[in-house]
Amino acid sequence: MVILLIYTSQVQVAHTITVNTPLLEVYSSLYEKYAETLTCPCTNIAIEQQEFISLIPTFHQICDSDFVDPRWPMGIQNTMQLFDYIYNRDFRMRGYSLFQALVSICALAKVSIDNALIDFKSTTFISKNLLSEKTFAAQMNASIDLYTTSLAYTFSRSFGIIRDTTQGNGLVSGTLSSITFRLTAINNTNTNQSIGTINPRYKTYDNDRCSCHDSATCKEQAYVYTPDNTK
Repeated sequence: MVILLIYTSQVQVAHTITVNTPLLEVYSSLYEKYAETLTCPCTNIAIEQQEFISLIPTFHQICDSDFVDPRWPMGIQNTMQLFDYIYNRDFRMRGYSLFQALVSICALAKVSIDNALIDFKSTTFISKNLLSEKTFAAQMNASIDLYTTSLAYTFSRSFGIIRDTTQGNGLVSGTLSSITFRLTAINNTNTNQSIGTINPRYKTYDNDRCSCHDSATCKEQAYVYTPDNTK
């Protein structure tokens, strides 16, 4: 009898208590007390993320600035018409194309983010049991971080592919910033006429330390030059 009483006093009996459709406050209170044993099966185990997450993108301030206003490239183009000669490395020679590219990049960024947001919102979140607030927040933050990181990588990688393809295949840019052409005259002794050959020449930057023949990332500081080619 003594042995039986001691055994009975040491045995822990689990009782299952069911709380139907509890409020979030009730669930949180129960979770703090019974985190190891509390379960809350979900009636609907799948739900689209747009039902409980709202993401509002913030674009770089330059995409909302005057630099994407059509007046900038038009102003540069009008300025060039005031001079008979402008040094080919003058900012004004490339400014029109650069600002046009900036407008296109900002527009493409907005379209890419809008499309990615549609995919993110339509992604289905699945869980058969109600998660704790901490666990749920951790999963959502990880999902958002993955979304933003993947979007930034995909967007920048697209430009990298275009840049590397242009350089690798020797394509000529519209501003002749990577390749120029040199005319070499050859005298034809039979006809006493001069003919010439056009030879492409890769441009170099950074005091000839970077050649567009070998690198797709050559760059230089842009300047506005005076008529005698001084900065």
